[in-house]
Amino acid sequence: MIALAIFTFVGLTGGEFNNAAAIFYPAAGIYTAFYFLYRKKVLPGIIVALLIANIVFRILYSDELIYISFILSGFFVLSNLLEAYVFAYLMDSFKMHQRDGLDFKTLGKFIIIIMITAILGALTGVGALSIF
Repeated sequence: MIALAIFTFVGLTGGEFNNAAAIFYPAAGIYTAFYFLYRKKVLPGIIVALLIANIVFRILYSDELIYISFILSGFFVLSNLLEAYVFAYLMDSFKMHQRDGLDFKTLGKFIIIIMITAILGALTGVGALSIF
């Protein structure tokens, strides 16, 4: 949980745009992989880590009212969770399990799943920003 919070904060500060969009966001792969592998067992830790990192980042680096920082942080966490859930759902739908290797055929499916998930995460994040 601590590592996820640190990676979230580093990703947001390292390549942020407009105090929200991160060019480099390693936390996305971490929370998505953890959710895919362990599902509900790690969900509370993912939520807490993402929420704390987002709130701290927004309070320190954005010039907005505190309540807006909390609301946007909540929306970003929901966006991140939706991204992880969709990734897990698509992986399950394509019957791609973490213990299986990736041959050429499954690699194509995996890349499509990653692209769909990344686009969904970006769109929901931008949607959260457009509220304010």
